[in-house]
Amino acid sequence: MFGLFDKTPSKTAVSARLQAGCFGKMPIHSDFIRYNLAIREASNFEKWLQEGVSNIARKHPKGWPSVYRSFPMHHFVLSGNEHERSLIGCLTSSRDKSGRIYPFSILATTANDVYHTNRASLPLIHRTYFQKAEALLNSTKELSSVPALLEKLDALGTDIPMYTPQELVKQQIRLLETIPLKNYWCGLQAQVTAREQFWCAFYDIMKTVQNRGPSRTNWGIRIPIPAEDDQTHYVVFWVQMIEAILEDRIWRAQYFWSKGNADHPACITLFFKPLPPSYLLPLLNQELNDNTIFDLGCEWPTLQTFTSRVDLRRLLEKDSIPMLDVLYRTGRREMLL
Repeated sequence: MFGLFDKTPSKTAVSARLQAGCFGKMPIHSDFIRYNLAIREASNFEKWLQEGVSNIARKHPKGWPSVYRSFPMHHFVLSGNEHERSLIGCLTSSRDKSGRIYPFSILATTANDVYHTNRASLPLIHRTYFQKAEALLNSTKELSSVPALLEKLDALGTDIPMYTPQELVKQQIRLLETIPLKNYWCGLQAQVTAREQFWCAFYDIMKTVQNRGPSRTNWGIRIPIPAEDDQTHYVVFWVQMIEAILEDRIWRAQYFWSKGNADHPACITLFFKPLPPSYLLPLLNQELNDNTIFDLGCEWPTLQTFTSRVDLRRLLEKDSIPMLDVLYRTGRREMLL
């Protein structure tokens, strides 16, 4: 039985305070806005974003293409390890009062060792934080000043429970047991006409990751998901699917998800270890084909040969089957064989 159902219970941790910080530019100010970035992981993200933006500027000295000027909001989870906290937040396109373009990010760190082996849990545990951060970024036109922004930012900081692995498992089961697979297929922007082929293309890329080792895999995988207001269940499903297949392999889940727009279909993009600043470009630009990201939505139709499995095909054709059952029956390392 795979990881979602066999986590070893541990001692319940005490509650902690989630403090939100921010970095970037907004129309309410003529310069950078920087707040609550004293923690190392937040400061490192600031540097990563700065270098990534510099790469965009160097590549496009005559002006940024629209895909970078107006990319859709991305939620993100950058999983930590025994030496680093996990970082969660939202990143959106923005500009300052003078019209100078620069992204804006709301972020927070969360420390609990249990998340290092429960990488799919953070979007669920911090669901309210992500929703409030997104609402704040969508209401910036109503803000009159930087102090008004920081006041709302401070309101995002709340006491949060620090769950045990067993409690996290129960949360994920409750989330996925009521969502039918039909919701996933019908919600995709581009129709998947051959579900088994789609799944086998995913298995192919995971077989490569398994053979190479996630810590030596320098590229990421982009998976289409429905553009719903709350994408938590799809994000948890796919991250847990990958975690279950990799089993006890050591890796650092770094993933971003978005509702998308006309130029950027809704998706989750996941890397297996911390990504360099140059990866900001393919993360935001889905048309950039530089072998940095394997795009499952584009690549599955090109899969020429695969071993057809009647049981897998029949399973994926069952629209009413809960996503939890799909995860349980397909999220196994032996499915790669």
